[in-house]
Amino acid sequence: MTDFDAWTSRTLENVLAISPAQVTGPINLDELDSILIEILTELGTPEKLPLSYLNNCYERCSTLKQRVNKDPAKLSAIDKIIANVTNYGLICFQVPGFFFDHTSLDQTLDYVLEFINRGFLRKILSNAIENDSSLEVLNSIVPNLMNKLLAVDMINTPSPEISRYYFSVMDLLETILAYPALAAIFSEIDNFHPPDLKSNEFETRSLLGPLFRYSPLLPELAYKNYEAYISPGYVDNMTSIKGIHEGSQLETKLIIDRLFSLTNKLVRGGEKPRAAFFRWAADLVNKSHLRVGQQVNPKLVASNSIMFNITMILIKFSLPFLANETKLPKIDIDYFNKRQIVDFTEETKINSTLQESADYYQVSDEVPNFISDCFYLTLTYLHYGLGGIYNWENRLKQQLSGLRMEIVRMEAQQSNPSGLNPFLEGILRFKLPKLKKTYKILQSERYSIQMVNSYRDLQSETFDTLSGAIKFFIRVIDPSHEYPSKELKLPFVELAVEDLDDPNVLRQKSPVPFRYYPEFFIEGLINYFYAVTKHGIYPLVYSNRNLTTWVQFLIIILRCPELMSNPHLKSRMVELLFYGTLKNTQGGPGFMDDIINSDPLVSNNIMYALIDFFVVVEKTGSSNQFYDKFNTRYHIGTILENLWGNNVFRKQLKRQSTQNVKFFVRFVARMLNDTTYLLDESLNKLISVHNYEAELGIRKGEQPNGERDPALSELSDEEIEQRLQSSESQARSLVGLSNKVIQLFNLFTKELPSSFVIPELVHRLAGMLDYNLVALVGPKCSNLKVRNPQAYDFDPKRLLFNLCSIYVNLSKEEKFIDAVAQDERSFDITYFRKARRILEKHVYQATASFRQQFIAFGDSAMEKRSQQQQEELEMGDAPDEFLDPLMYTIMEDPVILPSSKVSIDRSTIKSHLLSDPTDPFNRMPLKLEDVIDNVELKQRIQEFKGKNKTRTEP
Repeated sequence: MTDFDAWTSRTLENVLAISPAQVTGPINLDELDSILIEILTELGTPEKLPLSYLNNCYERCSTLKQRVNKDPAKLSAIDKIIANVTNYGLICFQVPGFFFDHTSLDQTLDYVLEFINRGFLRKILSNAIENDSSLEVLNSIVPNLMNKLLAVDMINTPSPEISRYYFSVMDLLETILAYPALAAIFSEIDNFHPPDLKSNEFETRSLLGPLFRYSPLLPELAYKNYEAYISPGYVDNMTSIKGIHEGSQLETKLIIDRLFSLTNKLVRGGEKPRAAFFRWAADLVNKSHLRVGQQVNPKLVASNSIMFNITMILIKFSLPFLANETKLPKIDIDYFNKRQIVDFTEETKINSTLQESADYYQVSDEVPNFISDCFYLTLTYLHYGLGGIYNWENRLKQQLSGLRMEIVRMEAQQSNPSGLNPFLEGILRFKLPKLKKTYKILQSERYSIQMVNSYRDLQSETFDTLSGAIKFFIRVIDPSHEYPSKELKLPFVELAVEDLDDPNVLRQKSPVPFRYYPEFFIEGLINYFYAVTKHGIYPLVYSNRNLTTWVQFLIIILRCPELMSNPHLKSRMVELLFYGTLKNTQGGPGFMDDIINSDPLVSNNIMYALIDFFVVVEKTGSSNQFYDKFNTRYHIGTILENLWGNNVFRKQLKRQSTQNVKFFVRFVARMLNDTTYLLDESLNKLISVHNYEAELGIRKGEQPNGERDPALSELSDEEIEQRLQSSESQARSLVGLSNKVIQLFNLFTKELPSSFVIPELVHRLAGMLDYNLVALVGPKCSNLKVRNPQAYDFDPKRLLFNLCSIYVNLSKEEKFIDAVAQDERSFDITYFRKARRILEKHVYQATASFRQQFIAFGDSAMEKRSQQQQEELEMGDAPDEFLDPLMYTIMEDPVILPSSKVSIDRSTIKSHLLSDPTDPFNRMPLKLEDVIDNVELKQRIQEFKGKNKTRTEP
């Protein structure tokens, strides 16, 4: 035997771990195959798992190879041993039952994850590629690993163990996908995308589901993280919860980064795996539309965790081309003419009907580019992924509020057992712990959502990506499609004032193809921006250079009504501007203030945009449209009030009032409508609160001499309490809104007094002011006294001062004096004098000069009334046909309404049409240009006036 043969025999014995008792003589390389078979099938391996034995053989070879690296013959021998060991390692995955049964398959997979040398695994994978058995190996490993991952007990398994196992699976997949040949066939693995999956089945039945669902957002993990720090009905341990947030945020980032790395390798594996991944993600989101519904059952749709993870991965894919303005043209604006992967057919369009959109798009077999697929899929996940999370958080908030009240009530009952019968006591003992656990589960979910929403680093990346999406949409809107390389000039189309309320005209003016895009593209962006603002991530938006793009987009949509038809979405945009102009917690400017004041596109258009939408929001299309408008108008009012400190915006408003009179009058008319309704309703609700409080006070003996309302005598204490709570809630809202509108009137009438005394407005304005002055200082003003006026922001003295300020602002306008004098329903100089006394005693802002102007105006109106009464006596009784059918005054300029044929004064119908574009006598559509001059009636009225004037002259 040669020295080499001896070395070979010893090496085989050492590498294969053959004991002396098993060797009858020298062994050589020709026997290697039969020896391995015998050990693996008959003799048994020293280690429990065959794969563990083979791996140890490989490691011993690797160590030995380093020692003999200068001996070619020995190196060749070791390589042959490695090749045989690796081949049998490959067989372990190709035919697992050959060496072990399925009982030990789990152990083998665990060994692969935790202990197997990556070099041995890479060698096995390389052999699989060379032997054309890659798919067999992958099918043996990957689906089984995913099933094991899915089966992990998230509640009872320690979190570090879950995390370690999860990231071990990630490591193994990274090793697999590092081979281009394996990445290219990865989508062919069993159950990569089974057909006919339901939304909630993707996580359990598709190959990637168990991997992509893992997140601190999972309810089981959220409960494990936060449960100990939640106290149902009391105060949670926010210090500890903040610490959990920070730890979960780091884990979330690690998960997203690793998932992106894996997905990036997969989509770069070739057209086939890339298309397969996008089809899988698209199919999931196509079947998850119910996530943004109002009554969705979370168990029947995809979870927040998988939707969040995929959304973040898509955002990472989109960032490189969305953050680079030069790459925006690569996004196909006519994507919907191609064979797209997301189903948009039944989605509401931005400003077209479904049929119009279907008629426009003629879908071809052309396949969109990767960038376009990625962009539009990202927007879809933004809406149904993140949007579904926001929707679920809002529902959790409502559910938790109800649960908290129920738990507190039951604990109060339990703390006083003497008043409980045994049956009820037993129910409490059984039900209360269950309610508390349910509360903790839901609150844990809510905290996990707040954790990701408040994660600044993650949101910063998302904000930058979506800012690029905003730029893309502005580019589509731009008639030249050259933005951002070319500045925009608004408006894009010129619209007559009467067309601003006409949806058909606006739809035809809307740009193509923007009008045919799904509305949720914009809704998802706006909801995201709203969530960032709502969660107080102000450092993000304060310092981010992309904030200007967002503000510009808000103004473009609001300034150009032809772009979008949905008033609810525009209201959300106004709300964003509202939050952006509110002073911060230190009293400093809002985070949008600098942009609003300095960016030309924004500052030149914001005033017009807000005033126009103030009017348009009158009609939201919902059954609650009358009430929907008030919150939006409150937000607009607050923004306008904040802008008022800048003289540029005051000049803009003045310019609109003189150069665009019809537009401005339309705005003031709606303000006047609101003020009339809100003041009346708010004061009535305060009277109701006063009456309910008085009745309860009398019944409890607190006000034994109080005046009772007979209508309340039949109601029980509980019914009165319920009505009181309802009236308090309504009063709180109505008073805040009416305060805002009155403040606006005060600001505007001071700046633009002549604009408020045109014939269409002045009588209504005078009547509104007079009526509310009586309510504040008249004989029933004591009914407005409530126990806690601050709770409703009700300050009658401040309200009286603002109301009187409007009189003073308009006191030099002769037409306003005439209008107040003609108000026979409410004007009474007595109330002006009483108001002056209240101002003098209780309102320090009301200076002596102010009080003098106010009462002088009242005296002027009283003197004018005397003159008017004298003229009426001299005029005598006018025929009914000369009287305006709505105002009952002699008409100055009668016109005939085309459909009802009624004659009415031109100023009266103009005033009516500012609020309602219909004939007041038959509700048929009506425009001012359609009315017909009643020349004959006007002449007869003039003759009548002339005769009476002649008869009374001396």
